[in-house]
Amino acid sequence: MTKPTLLAEIDESSSKGEVAVLYTRIRATLGVPFVGLIYRTLAAEPGRLEWVWAQLEPFLAQPDIRDAAAELDPGVERMAPLAGGAQPALDPDPEFLSRAAATLAAYDHMNRLNLIGMSALLQPDRAHSTTARSAVPPMPAIWASDDLLPMGDPSTLPDEDRDLLLRISESILPAAGPILVPSLLRHFADPGRLAKLWPSILPNVESGLLKRAARDLRRQAAAVPMPAGIRIQRPAGPAIVHTCARFEVATSTMIVIGMLLGRGLGWAG
Repeated sequence: MTKPTLLAEIDESSSKGEVAVLYTRIRATLGVPFVGLIYRTLAAEPGRLEWVWAQLEPFLAQPDIRDAAAELDPGVERMAPLAGGAQPALDPDPEFLSRAAATLAAYDHMNRLNLIGMSALLQPDRAHSTTARSAVPPMPAIWASDDLLPMGDPSTLPDEDRDLLLRISESILPAAGPILVPSLLRHFADPGRLAKLWPSILPNVESGLLKRAARDLRRQAAAVPMPAGIRIQRPAGPAIVHTCARFEVATSTMIVIGMLLGRGLGWAG
């Protein structure tokens, strides 16, 4: 059987030089203890991460953008109820539940900012706000790495769990080319976990509700005005445009998936 090709990335432990410096700045600006997959993917090709982050760093430091990210509405209340009124897939381990909650919250925070960032890169000519506000300093870290579930490596998972992770990734983010395996799902990919949680999400995939909710989030992000005094250049080459467009879909989808994972673990949503 041909081994699936995953999207190339430079993980944080392998980062060196300018990439490692940029990863530190990304974590500080976004206020999370990890670097999102969009940036790890851009880093795999020389110059791409440097160009994108030069555009996004001052943009994402704007208080208007942080406020707008918090106000995005995933519309999870419109999602299908748990199938057959089934009980959520609660885990009795309180440490797991605490770390799962922190993981979902951290990714929700980061994905909202990244969604607006990808939208701005793809549509930099949008209307500007008429009110200028001073940029805010890097966000204090709300979560520490130890607060989160560890992120699994697809290559080291048992075959059954790896295959399910890849099938889920392809079902929610279908695309030609290398498979985009969302980082958030990797945190829940330890043996047997996704198999328990996926049935609570699947009806929303099959009905198209997930796709519609993600599309609505992208519409909301596209309506966020550019902060006064901020200018973003349009990407010069098709490769960056393609990557940003793919991750605009991925981040909007994963905001909704994160909410649904929380519901599957027994939290309201």
